[in-house]
Amino acid sequence: MANDSSTKNRDALKRIAEEIEKDAPEAERAGREIVRSARDAQDVAGIYRGFAEKIPNDDVLSDEHWKRTLDSLAAVRDHGKGVVELHAPFRNYSVTVSAATTTANSFFSSIGPLPSGLQPFYIYGKAELDRITGRHGLMNEVCVSMRHLDLHRISGRRSPLELLEDAKSAIDQPQTTTADQPVAALIPLRESILSTIAELLRRRRKQEDTKRVEKIVSIGNQCGLDGLPEGHFDRLAADSADLLKKLSATKQKTMPRDEIIGLFNEGLNFLKSFTQSIDETKLRP
Repeated sequence: MANDSSTKNRDALKRIAEEIEKDAPEAERAGREIVRSARDAQDVAGIYRGFAEKIPNDDVLSDEHWKRTLDSLAAVRDHGKGVVELHAPFRNYSVTVSAATTTANSFFSSIGPLPSGLQPFYIYGKAELDRITGRHGLMNEVCVSMRHLDLHRISGRRSPLELLEDAKSAIDQPQTTTADQPVAALIPLRESILSTIAELLRRRRKQEDTKRVEKIVSIGNQCGLDGLPEGHFDRLAADSADLLKKLSATKQKTMPRDEIIGLFNEGLNFLKSFTQSIDETKLRP
């Protein structure tokens, strides 16, 4: 019994991971099918619209063909509206997966001590997580999300997006492949995260006193998307505290370039998870 208690979290981690691995391929297949069908629907509708704009009158087609054509196209329209109405759960799934990746970065930063035999698994897992974090064009996604929330223009000071672009410019500068000072890239990233939190805090509809970790929870409670899982913003708040601590620790460090890029991508992933969790209609101007 004692042994069961000592491994319950490990066993739960394994069980939940296996359930996700079982379900995710079906979700991916369904997503690809919807994307393909939506593209086909748009293209076919465009062909029909083009003909409708040129056809002089209804005499070019029999009544039976008109009915069949209109019924088939109306069926696509009606089912398409049903898919559009499912946008919220699709969006929330995407946001939740992104947030889980943020938590995974915190997991790998906090785990230990590990037996020496597990070190290769740790190194492999962290490398895979870095690959996943950096593979989806994160910078562009974060820029779009920030602009959506009007975080690209702040009167009287540099906006969160401008600070992030400063960090990205520093990352893109030629550097040595072995080591470099990360301060030029990672400190502006830290400031962008703090500025994002501060600006969204200011734009809550109801102001309330908060401690640092509670700020993200307060923003989420007032301005978060409907339907996100319980504890979503609590986890983001805890992950942000871990991330900001790591970013602050880089001020006096020299780091390999791949570690700088990995930490930069961690910051991007957090900003994506956080900003995409916000409902812009719940924010004050």
